[in-house]
Amino acid sequence: NTLDVTAQLFIASTALPLLTVNPTSVAFVGEAGQTTHLPMPFVTVQPAVDFTLAVSDSWIIAPKNGTSTSNFDLDVSPAKLSPGTYHGTVTLTPAPGAAVQSTPAQIAVTLTVLAPPPQLTIAPASLTLATAAGSSATGSFVVGAPAGAPAVFTLQPLWAGGPSWDMSFQFTS
Repeated sequence: NTLDVTAQLFIASTALPLLTVNPTSVAFVGEAGQTTHLPMPFVTVQPAVDFTLAVSDSWIIAPKNGTSTSNFDLDVSPAKLSPGTYHGTVTLTPAPGAAVQSTPAQIAVTLTVLAPPPQLTIAPASLTLATAAGSSATGSFVVGAPAGAPAVFTLQPLWAGGPSWDMSFQFTS
């Protein structure tokens, strides 16, 4: 004799979830010498467990650890960098005993540092012309720009709405 029995077997998974981050990559654009940080609103961490953070480069600014939070701020600072593209990482490692696998999560960070715009110079810094009605006055000033940069500027009178006036310019290289 045989007996057929139908049974269901449930296997409970004991595997812990992975620590995940969102986004997994971020990109920033800043100017060489810029002293303000370029913040990223926040990075989301799932599940909310304790973790430590390590950054690959000093221009990446992140807290040293997270304590049962689900997000953190991430900044970069181009202050001491030359123009170019920089790549780095933020590594999140679950704290010992966290209810996740011990595999670290990483965020790829890209920072593109642009050259600052060329600065025009003007000498003298101000020019005042005075003359009697019906006569003219002349004066000169020099506008300079770095080699190869266009010298683009706008002139405005400090006193508008008075009698008409005329200006002429001669550009020399």
